[in-house]
Amino acid sequence: MRLASLLALMASLALLACGSTDDTSTDVTDTAVADTAEVTPDVTPDVGPDVCVPKCTGKECGDDGCGGDCGTCTAPETCEAGVCACVAQCTGKECGDDGCGGDCGTCTAPETCTAGQCACEPECTGRECGDDGCGGFCGGGDGTCPAGEACTDAGVCEACQLPTTWDAVGHVATTVTPKDEVEYQAICPDFDGDGNGDNAAALIADQANPVFQEELEKGYYGAVGEFVGVADFVDTASFVLNILEAGTATPGGTELSVNHWSYDEATCLPRARFLNASITNGILTAGPQDMETSVTYQGMSGSVKLLDVSVTGHVTATAAGVTLTDGVLAGVFTKANFDELAATATQYCAETDPQPDWCSKLGLLELAPALFDLDLDGDTVKDAASLCVKFTLEPATVVGFGLDGF
Repeated sequence: MRLASLLALMASLALLACGSTDDTSTDVTDTAVADTAEVTPDVTPDVGPDVCVPKCTGKECGDDGCGGDCGTCTAPETCEAGVCACVAQCTGKECGDDGCGGDCGTCTAPETCTAGQCACEPECTGRECGDDGCGGFCGGGDGTCPAGEACTDAGVCEACQLPTTWDAVGHVATTVTPKDEVEYQAICPDFDGDGNGDNAAALIADQANPVFQEELEKGYYGAVGEFVGVADFVDTASFVLNILEAGTATPGGTELSVNHWSYDEATCLPRARFLNASITNGILTAGPQDMETSVTYQGMSGSVKLLDVSVTGHVTATAAGVTLTDGVLAGVFTKANFDELAATATQYCAETDPQPDWCSKLGLLELAPALFDLDLDGDTVKDAASLCVKFTLEPATVVGFGLDGF
């Protein structure tokens, strides 16, 4: 029995030794592993201490902690704390692109943006006089020409010559200063910054308006607007609007003569003109700008200085001239200038015999103190008056010079 058992054991060992080279041994092993996996399905194989697990939860870019990254950003965005974002690049810049589709600021005309800085480039190429477009002048000094010469629109000094022809004009047909507060607050410029239009002249509207119209109808004073070079009265981007003293020998006439005083004798240029007038959709806009002009009225001459003068209105034109409706002319009249003119007028009337008709209206000067509604120098003392006038223009033509002192 022992011998039989020993033989059986040896036979079994032999069989196992031979079976180690048999391909079926793999199936037995795989089956054993599969059986083991089925028994313990929730056991995670031990990855060992040397395997790195990326940490990208809540991140769309940046280091994953394992030498890789959690994603990349598309320019101009960069990765900031695991999030793609564009950081504006405006250090040392006051204008121009910020690198993120926006800008670092804007420039105020006439300045433009150059290399991130706002600057105005003077436009004086080929110009020897006049404005350089940046608040200065071409040609040095104050931009004027020598005596007897005038600066043309092209910026060239030429021998001074008064005009012999004039472009399309319209003459003032009606003038009235608005009295109603609601009306002038809506149509007149806001000079004191309170959000409403201003017109101190409303205080004397009852006295002044009849005088204005009477003087116009009698032809004692008149004015025309000359639209220099304008062919399109619907849309013209920029032109010069001259304001000239003019009248007729016969009141109501449309052929006008210009007063020589309308032009500066040194430059032959109009004393009063808007350099930045435009027409958009049939609406005239000119100013605001300061003006100083000499006026002659029935023998008396004086200098009128107005600040922030502007003009608006609806314009049309025919071969006969220019028509303007809903016109508004406004500006600021300083007390200092008023006092000068009042003194000149009073002296003239005292020394002239017979006195012109307008001398009888000097009593209106007594109302002047109530007119000053603006404080220009900030010392709490009213030193200027806001003036606003509604007016219309009717077609006319200028035929030459004459009627000086009308």
